Amino acid sequence: MNFLKIFVLIFTLASFCQTASASLITRSENFDSDPNWTSFNLPDLGNNYGFRNSGNTTGNAGEVGGSFNRSNSVSWFGDTNIGTLSGADNISASGSYITTRLDSGYNNNMFIGHFNRDAASPQAAALGFLVIEASTSSNRIFLARGATISHLLTVSGINTTRDWSYSYDANSGSNGNLTLSISGSGGGVVNVNLNATERSQLNGLNTFGLLNWNTGSTNGSIMDLFIDDVQFTADVLVPEPTSLTLLVFGLCGVCFVQRKQKS
Repeated sequence: MNFLKIFVLIFTLASFCQTASASLITRSENFDSDPNWTSFNLPDLGNNYGFRNSGNTTGNAGEVGGSFNRSNSVSWFGDTNIGTLSGADNISASGSYITTRLDSGYNNNMFIGHFNRDAASPQAAALGFLVIEASTSSNRIFLARGATISHLLTVSGINTTRDWSYSYDANSGSNGNLTLSISGSGGGVVNVNLNATERSQLNGLNTFGLLNWNTGSTNGSIMDLFIDDVQFTADVLVPEPTSLTLLVFGLCGVCFVQRKQKS
Protein backbone atom coordinates (compact mmCIF):
# COMPACT_ATOMS: atom_id res chain seq x y z
CA MET A 1 0.00 0.00 0.00
CA ASN A 2 1.59 3.32 -1.04
CA PHE A 3 1.80 6.35 1.21
CA LEU A 4 -1.17 8.13 -0.39
CA LYS A 5 -3.47 5.20 0.33
CA ILE A 6 -2.16 4.97 3.89
CA PHE A 7 -2.79 8.68 4.41
CA VAL A 8 -6.36 8.45 3.04
CA LEU A 9 -7.07 5.50 5.33
CA ILE A 10 -5.68 7.27 8.38
CA PHE A 11 -7.50 10.51 7.59
CA THR A 12 -10.81 8.63 7.14
CA LEU A 13 -10.33 6.89 10.48
CA ALA A 14 -9.51 10.20 12.16
CA SER A 15 -12.67 11.82 10.82
CA PHE A 16 -14.71 9.28 12.78
CA CYS A 17 -12.77 10.03 15.95
CA GLN A 18 -13.95 13.63 16.29
CA THR A 19 -16.06 14.69 19.23
CA ALA A 20 -18.04 17.89 19.60
CA SER A 21 -18.28 20.12 22.62
CA ALA A 22 -20.60 23.02 23.32
CA SER A 23 -18.99 26.43 23.05
CA LEU A 24 -20.51 29.85 23.64
CA ILE A 25 -19.92 32.30 20.81
CA THR A 26 -21.11 35.81 19.95
CA ARG A 27 -23.03 35.90 16.69
CA SER A 28 -23.29 39.16 14.72
CA GLU A 29 -26.01 40.16 12.26
CA ASN A 30 -26.25 43.50 10.41
CA PHE A 31 -29.17 42.40 8.18
CA ASP A 32 -27.49 43.57 4.98
CA SER A 33 -29.34 40.61 3.50
CA ASP A 34 -32.16 38.35 4.63
CA PRO A 35 -30.85 36.35 7.64
CA ASN A 36 -33.40 33.59 6.94
CA TRP A 37 -34.64 33.63 10.51
CA THR A 38 -37.75 31.65 11.42
CA SER A 39 -41.19 33.26 11.50
CA PHE A 40 -43.99 31.97 13.75
CA ASN A 41 -47.67 32.90 13.52
CA LEU A 42 -46.99 35.88 11.24
CA PRO A 43 -48.68 37.89 9.96
CA ASP A 44 -51.56 37.60 12.41
CA LEU A 45 -54.06 40.00 14.02
CA GLY A 46 -52.12 43.06 12.91
CA ASN A 47 -48.73 41.65 13.86
CA ASN A 48 -46.56 41.82 10.76
CA TYR A 49 -42.82 41.88 11.33
CA GLY A 50 -39.67 40.21 10.03
CA PHE A 51 -36.79 41.10 7.70
CA ARG A 52 -37.18 44.44 5.92
CA ASN A 53 -35.03 46.21 3.32
CA SER A 54 -35.75 49.52 5.04
CA GLY A 55 -33.22 51.55 7.01
CA ASN A 56 -35.18 53.10 9.87
CA THR A 57 -32.71 52.05 12.57
CA THR A 58 -29.28 53.00 11.22
CA GLY A 59 -29.99 54.50 7.81
CA ASN A 60 -28.47 51.48 6.08
CA ALA A 61 -30.78 49.21 4.13
CA GLY A 62 -31.68 46.03 5.98
CA GLU A 63 -33.19 45.57 9.45
CA VAL A 64 -35.66 43.39 11.35
CA GLY A 65 -39.01 44.62 12.63
CA GLY A 66 -42.35 45.99 11.51
CA SER A 67 -45.77 46.34 13.12
CA PHE A 68 -46.72 44.94 16.53
CA ASN A 69 -50.40 44.91 17.42
CA ARG A 70 -52.04 44.65 20.83
CA SER A 71 -53.49 41.19 20.31
CA ASN A 72 -54.38 37.93 21.98
CA SER A 73 -51.90 35.84 19.99
CA VAL A 74 -48.25 34.90 20.42
CA SER A 75 -45.92 35.47 17.47
CA TRP A 76 -42.17 35.67 17.01
CA PHE A 77 -39.37 36.10 14.49
CA GLY A 78 -35.90 34.91 15.37
CA ASP A 79 -32.72 32.91 14.93
CA THR A 80 -33.48 29.33 15.93
CA ASN A 81 -29.95 28.03 15.31
CA ILE A 82 -28.36 29.21 18.55
CA GLY A 83 -28.25 25.90 20.41
CA THR A 84 -29.75 25.84 23.89
CA LEU A 85 -28.77 28.19 26.70
CA SER A 86 -29.69 28.13 30.38
CA GLY A 87 -29.22 29.96 33.65
CA ALA A 88 -25.81 28.31 33.98
CA ASP A 89 -24.48 30.19 30.92
CA ASN A 90 -23.19 33.74 30.57
CA ILE A 91 -25.55 35.32 28.03
CA SER A 92 -25.50 38.74 26.39
CA ALA A 93 -26.89 40.69 23.46
CA SER A 94 -26.65 44.20 22.03
CA GLY A 95 -27.83 46.28 19.11
CA SER A 96 -29.89 49.30 18.12
CA TYR A 97 -33.64 49.87 17.99
CA ILE A 98 -36.08 52.56 16.94
CA THR A 99 -39.83 53.03 17.35
CA THR A 100 -41.45 54.92 14.46
CA ARG A 101 -45.11 54.64 15.48
CA LEU A 102 -46.65 54.40 18.93
CA ASP A 103 -50.43 54.30 19.39
CA SER A 104 -51.75 55.32 22.79
CA GLY A 105 -53.66 52.06 23.25
CA TYR A 106 -50.81 49.69 22.36
CA ASN A 107 -49.83 48.75 25.93
CA ASN A 108 -48.51 45.40 24.77
CA ASN A 109 -45.57 43.12 25.55
CA MET A 110 -43.08 43.37 22.69
CA PHE A 111 -39.87 41.55 23.65
CA ILE A 112 -36.28 41.64 22.37
CA GLY A 113 -33.92 38.88 23.48
CA HIS A 114 -33.44 35.17 24.12
CA PHE A 115 -36.45 32.92 24.71
CA ASN A 116 -37.66 29.31 24.61
CA ARG A 117 -39.78 28.95 21.49
CA ASP A 118 -40.90 25.43 22.51
CA ALA A 119 -42.43 26.49 25.81
CA ALA A 120 -46.21 26.71 26.03
CA SER A 121 -45.63 30.32 27.11
CA PRO A 122 -42.31 31.53 25.63
CA GLN A 123 -42.41 34.54 27.94
CA ALA A 124 -42.05 32.19 30.93
CA ALA A 125 -38.46 31.48 29.88
CA ALA A 126 -37.13 34.77 28.58
CA LEU A 127 -33.99 36.85 28.98
CA GLY A 128 -33.99 40.38 27.60
CA PHE A 129 -36.27 43.40 27.71
CA LEU A 130 -39.72 44.60 26.67
CA VAL A 131 -40.66 47.82 24.90
CA ILE A 132 -44.13 49.07 25.87
CA GLU A 133 -45.75 52.45 25.31
CA ALA A 134 -46.02 54.95 28.14
CA SER A 135 -47.50 57.61 25.88
CA THR A 136 -47.51 58.31 22.14
CA SER A 137 -43.98 59.71 22.53
CA SER A 138 -42.37 57.53 25.20
CA ASN A 139 -41.67 53.88 25.96
CA ARG A 140 -41.58 51.94 29.18
CA ILE A 141 -38.70 49.46 29.30
CA PHE A 142 -39.22 46.27 31.32
CA LEU A 143 -36.45 43.84 32.19
CA ALA A 144 -37.34 40.17 31.67
CA ARG A 145 -35.70 37.21 33.41
CA GLY A 146 -37.53 33.92 33.46
CA ALA A 147 -41.23 34.66 33.96
CA THR A 148 -40.50 37.86 35.92
CA ILE A 149 -40.70 41.34 34.37
CA SER A 150 -40.17 44.69 36.06
CA HIS A 151 -40.47 48.29 34.87
CA LEU A 152 -37.09 49.95 35.21
CA LEU A 153 -36.85 52.79 32.65
CA THR A 154 -39.08 55.22 30.78
CA VAL A 155 -37.43 56.55 27.63
CA SER A 156 -38.86 59.61 25.88
CA GLY A 157 -39.01 60.35 22.19
CA ILE A 158 -39.73 58.18 19.16
CA ASN A 159 -38.05 58.20 15.74
CA THR A 160 -34.77 58.18 17.63
CA THR A 161 -32.29 55.32 17.34
CA ARG A 162 -31.18 53.91 20.69
CA ASP A 163 -28.34 51.55 21.51
CA TRP A 164 -29.19 48.73 23.89
CA SER A 165 -27.43 45.84 25.55
CA TYR A 166 -28.04 43.25 28.25
CA SER A 167 -25.61 40.93 29.95
CA TYR A 168 -26.33 38.03 32.29
CA ASP A 169 -23.45 36.90 34.49
CA ALA A 170 -24.31 33.44 35.79
CA ASN A 171 -21.45 33.54 38.30
CA SER A 172 -22.30 36.85 39.96
CA GLY A 173 -23.86 36.50 43.41
CA SER A 174 -25.89 33.46 44.38
CA ASN A 175 -28.08 33.23 41.27
CA GLY A 176 -26.57 35.53 38.68
CA ASN A 177 -26.86 39.21 37.81
CA LEU A 178 -28.55 40.85 34.82
CA THR A 179 -27.49 44.27 33.52
CA LEU A 180 -29.51 46.28 31.00
CA SER A 181 -28.36 49.45 29.23
CA ILE A 182 -30.50 51.77 27.05
CA SER A 183 -29.06 54.95 25.54
CA GLY A 184 -30.72 58.32 25.07
CA SER A 185 -33.19 60.43 27.00
CA GLY A 186 -34.60 58.51 29.97
CA GLY A 187 -32.23 55.62 29.39
CA GLY A 188 -29.55 54.35 31.71
CA VAL A 189 -27.96 51.26 33.18
CA VAL A 190 -29.81 49.00 35.63
CA ASN A 191 -28.72 45.87 37.48
CA VAL A 192 -30.87 43.12 38.95
CA ASN A 193 -29.75 40.14 41.03
CA LEU A 194 -31.78 37.08 40.11
CA ASN A 195 -33.36 34.82 42.70
CA ALA A 196 -33.29 31.03 42.53
CA THR A 197 -36.68 30.78 40.82
CA GLU A 198 -35.79 33.29 38.11
CA ARG A 199 -32.51 31.51 37.41
CA SER A 200 -34.22 28.11 37.15
CA GLN A 201 -36.73 29.54 34.67
CA LEU A 202 -33.91 30.46 32.27
CA ASN A 203 -34.25 27.05 30.72
CA GLY A 204 -34.21 25.96 27.09
CA LEU A 205 -33.33 29.37 25.64
CA ASN A 206 -33.14 28.30 22.00
CA THR A 207 -34.13 31.41 20.02
CA PHE A 208 -32.98 35.02 19.77
CA GLY A 209 -35.17 37.67 18.20
CA LEU A 210 -38.48 39.50 18.53
CA LEU A 211 -41.44 38.08 20.45
CA ASN A 212 -44.97 39.46 20.81
CA TRP A 213 -46.58 38.20 24.01
CA ASN A 214 -50.24 37.37 24.47
CA THR A 215 -52.01 40.18 26.37
CA GLY A 216 -55.47 38.61 26.27
CA SER A 217 -57.10 41.34 24.21
CA THR A 218 -57.04 42.82 20.72
CA ASN A 219 -57.75 46.48 20.04
CA GLY A 220 -55.87 47.30 16.83
CA SER A 221 -53.34 49.63 18.46
CA ILE A 222 -49.94 49.47 16.76
CA MET A 223 -46.30 50.03 17.59
CA ASP A 224 -43.77 50.00 14.75
CA LEU A 225 -40.30 48.97 15.92
CA PHE A 226 -37.08 47.90 14.18
CA ILE A 227 -33.72 46.53 15.35
CA ASP A 228 -30.34 46.40 13.62
CA ASP A 229 -26.65 45.60 14.10
CA VAL A 230 -27.27 42.93 16.72
CA GLN A 231 -24.82 40.67 18.53
CA PHE A 232 -26.00 37.81 20.71
CA THR A 233 -24.77 34.75 22.54
CA ALA A 234 -25.24 31.38 20.86
CA ASP A 235 -24.28 27.86 21.93
CA VAL A 236 -22.71 25.88 19.09
CA LEU A 237 -21.04 22.50 18.77
CA VAL A 238 -17.34 22.77 17.97
CA PRO A 239 -15.52 19.63 16.74
CA GLU A 240 -12.48 18.74 18.79
CA PRO A 241 -9.99 15.89 18.41
CA THR A 242 -10.05 12.96 20.78
CA SER A 243 -6.86 11.38 22.05
CA LEU A 244 -7.33 8.63 19.45
CA THR A 245 -7.51 11.23 16.70
CA LEU A 246 -4.26 12.77 17.88
CA LEU A 247 -2.67 9.31 17.94
CA VAL A 248 -3.79 8.61 14.39
CA PHE A 249 -2.34 11.87 13.12
CA GLY A 250 0.85 11.10 15.00
CA LEU A 251 1.11 7.77 13.16
CA CYS A 252 0.48 9.65 9.95
CA GLY A 253 3.49 11.80 10.72
CA VAL A 254 5.64 8.72 11.44
CA CYS A 255 4.62 7.18 8.11
CA PHE A 256 5.56 10.40 6.34
CA VAL A 257 9.01 10.47 7.95
CA GLN A 258 9.64 6.82 7.10
CA ARG A 259 8.56 7.44 3.54
CA LYS A 260 11.02 10.31 3.22
CA GLN A 261 13.86 8.22 4.67
CA LYS A 262 13.30 5.41 2.16
CA SER A 263 13.22 7.82 -0.75
